[in-house]
Amino acid sequence: MPVITLAGERLIAQKQAAGEPLTIDAFVLANVPWLDPAAPIDRHEGLPEDSRQVFSGGVTQVGYVNPNLVVYSLSLDSTQGDFAFNWIGLVSRTNDNAVVAIAHVPLQQKRKTQGSVTGNNITRNFMLEFSGAQSLTDISVSADTWQIDFTARLLGIDERERLSNQDLYGPAAFIQNGFKLVKSGSRYELQPGVGYVGGVRIEQTEPLFITVPQAPASVWVDAALVGDVSGVEARFEVIVADQIEGGPDAHGVRHYVAKLADIAQDGGVTDRRTTSAAAIQAALEAHQATPDPHPQYLRQTQYSDLKSGRKNLLINPFCAVWQTGPQVLAPIQGTYLADGWKLHRLSEFNGQFNAHLLDDKIGLALTCTATASSRALVSVAQFVEATTLQPLTYLNKTDKVSLVFKIRFSANYRGKLALAAHNHDTSILLGWKAVEVAGDASFPYQEAEIAFEFGDWHLDPKRTGAGLIVSVHFEDASDYGFSAAINHQLRLHALQLEQGHRSTDFELISLHEALAQCQRYYRALTIPYLQGWTTDKERFTVGSLWYPTMRVSPAVSLLDLSYDGGDWAQAEGISDKNCYITMQPNGSGHTAIRHGRAILDARF
Repeated sequence: MPVITLAGERLIAQKQAAGEPLTIDAFVLANVPWLDPAAPIDRHEGLPEDSRQVFSGGVTQVGYVNPNLVVYSLSLDSTQGDFAFNWIGLVSRTNDNAVVAIAHVPLQQKRKTQGSVTGNNITRNFMLEFSGAQSLTDISVSADTWQIDFTARLLGIDERERLSNQDLYGPAAFIQNGFKLVKSGSRYELQPGVGYVGGVRIEQTEPLFITVPQAPASVWVDAALVGDVSGVEARFEVIVADQIEGGPDAHGVRHYVAKLADIAQDGGVTDRRTTSAAAIQAALEAHQATPDPHPQYLRQTQYSDLKSGRKNLLINPFCAVWQTGPQVLAPIQGTYLADGWKLHRLSEFNGQFNAHLLDDKIGLALTCTATASSRALVSVAQFVEATTLQPLTYLNKTDKVSLVFKIRFSANYRGKLALAAHNHDTSILLGWKAVEVAGDASFPYQEAEIAFEFGDWHLDPKRTGAGLIVSVHFEDASDYGFSAAINHQLRLHALQLEQGHRSTDFELISLHEALAQCQRYYRALTIPYLQGWTTDKERFTVGSLWYPTMRVSPAVSLLDLSYDGGDWAQAEGISDKNCYITMQPNGSGHTAIRHGRAILDARF
């Protein structure tokens, strides 16, 4: 390891005795044959003979790490070389080329740039540690981070840990009997143990005897974090004084103080320490007294009301992705609304309504803003894709699957609505049921359900848009139509689609659980027989996915593509918030895409 030579030691002592600055101003690099870098260095060693020296130059940069540790740096750019070295010396030219310190290293190469061959840049740091090093060398610049890697970052980590300790233990706290002052005969001693002062963890492993010149007196502890090359070290000093203050010292090191005890005129000791248990209890009481100690979390009263209306995954759970979106004013047919609902039908409707989230951010509210005068059909729907339902089927057997679609709703008016289930791609009606709406100003809860059956022929993945549509249709007292008056409102609070002939009770799950379910989902992408002539590897769009606009653009992975003709070896999914799928062939010519699968990932 590097050493300060005997000559360097004498020079340091001479300068300290004379009160003169120590100037170290040069590096020497040498290539010494048969040098063992692992062997101890002879402190009598001086400069190698001139024929072995490969470089001699000034110090590039100096800095101090702490009052007792300074660093000298040498930087060689790619204009210098070529040579190899295994000996590094730190030299004071102003003091008869005295070698102050030496390091033996494995053989290292320094190359310069020559023509098209790029050379290398190297930096070598030499650190000297002795009492009063910063003052003696007259170095006033802190070591730059390029001199000691990550110094600033490590100091930041140390400071964050100190602050965390201070948040937990307060200005000072001591564990059990740590640093407790007791009288032992005619002497005073501090008990061993651990304490935290200003967040600095200090530890005394053995009893420490304290000299008290006279009573009465107070005993304090002064703690500080003092840095060195490898990090920081907690150091403390016990001081007998009436009063001491913390803060930065002349070297910029910040000190933190705490009173340990008071000694009375008769020699009696009063313990002034704050124990860790007391500090934690005080912090806990303050925490509990705070009206909202964790504002980042929902309060219990909020959480009990904030529920998702989705019991299971038969209704696609990805709806939660956009349920925090804005209200939709005067939506048109095909608009995606809140909580996964889509405005499915808007036929001959001459009124107007707005769609928005309920106050607790779960569910859909439809508010009439202009009365409709003609009979019309208005419905909102949820799409259930084939891949979601296929695990329930009987694999093309003749048996059918029984499902129940159920909603919880409320309204401030009286009228009708209907529940329906359709096959998505063929619009075959699978079930229909009309329901009375018995609402008033208090928005009483109502539930309605419809049971229906379907078979595998509804779920052929080779058909575009295979799946089910479950929908809610709004009626007036006589026929189809959304003929409610202005400010009439219908609220859809919850829905579930489950297997069986009869529904079970709503089993609400938390919003957080719903959000966790919604971030990644799979859907089959059925691409019809589209074909096109491509030249120069031209991209062309072959299909887009039917799904609601999402808050974030999903990543798309295309799998199991089937195609005919051409040189097809590459597929690329390009997505925006409507997720159009674009294909990329490798060559020109006739290419036909048949079908494939896609995975959409919208985690955030």
